[in-house]
Amino acid sequence: SKFAVALGLSAIAVLLVPAVAVVVGALAFGWHPLVAVDGSASSAGHVVAATFAPTAALGRLGLGTLYVAAGMLSIFSFAFLLSTLTSRPFVAVAGGVGLTILSRVINADYLPGVADLNPYMPNNDVDLWQHMFQNPVDTSGMVRFLVLQAVYCAVFLPLAWWVFCRKDIVT
Repeated sequence: SKFAVALGLSAIAVLLVPAVAVVVGALAFGWHPLVAVDGSASSAGHVVAATFAPTAALGRLGLGTLYVAAGMLSIFSFAFLLSTLTSRPFVAVAGGVGLTILSRVINADYLPGVADLNPYMPNNDVDLWQHMFQNPVDTSGMVRFLVLQAVYCAVFLPLAWWVFCRKDIVT
């Protein structure tokens, strides 16, 4: 039940942020086509932008949200494993946050000496969802990231179950 509640609350948190952003954005700026600037293709003298109809933008935001939710599974799995190893909930939360921070800091853009570790960090490419707002969509890197999430889950979740099955749950 702890797993189901934690997973449900995590999913709600990931879904709530873009939902509130869409509602507040529509109230503040109106409901009209979205113009998105492609930062990777733009330069100081030349701006590359793509325009999306509101329904297309919502669809892309939905796919991006699912991508972020899938990207959080490795962190969730690690935190769940920690929750089976300790009786203190804060350890699991702090461990998940710590892994997220470590994953984002060990990035070749910030620390060139760690480029070899970069592809294996669990949450490093979670921001690739932004490529959903390019025309055409650039999905390079997204599949590798999702496979990495599956690998982390395949390691941490069975290990958490193994630890849980061997614990005295009365204490």
